[in-house]
Amino acid sequence: MQLRLVLLLLSLSTFATGAAALTTDRVKPVRIDADWAQFDDRQRIATYKGNVTINQGSLRVSGELVVMHFDESYDLAGLVAEGSPARFEQRLDRGPLQQGQAARIEYSAADGAMRFDGDARIAQGQFEMEASRIDYDSLTGSIEGVASESEEGKQRVTILLQGKQE
Repeated sequence: MQLRLVLLLLSLSTFATGAAALTTDRVKPVRIDADWAQFDDRQRIATYKGNVTINQGSLRVSGELVVMHFDESYDLAGLVAEGSPARFEQRLDRGPLQQGQAARIEYSAADGAMRFDGDARIAQGQFEMEASRIDYDSLTGSIEGVASESEEGKQRVTILLQGKQE
């Protein structure tokens, strides 16, 4: 069990391997803080509750609940973070800090897809996007904002492009 927990923590580095992510993050130690933690070896699921923070180099994930799914080799297969809001940030090799937040953040290691769902916001350098849902491909850098309708009305996609600072 202890060896598997070590493998589990090392496999979090898969989360920091997007095309633009800071390449040195992969070799940094992983620190997870939470009020409660559980690892189900049979299901290969780690669950953390209560003011959860996960740090590895410039990578930071936080929320009230974080669930990590692992494959047969104990490599990270996916991650779900929930909070008010859940947050993600990471420094890029070529560029500024990338930040995102939403009520729910989902990450799939298989395709590098990230979904920010529920009052979603992503910011990188002079670019900001707000939408009900934002889908981000961390391997290609493509991003899609989706509006939603609710009783309060339609939440539109908002994009803010800051002027270049000289």
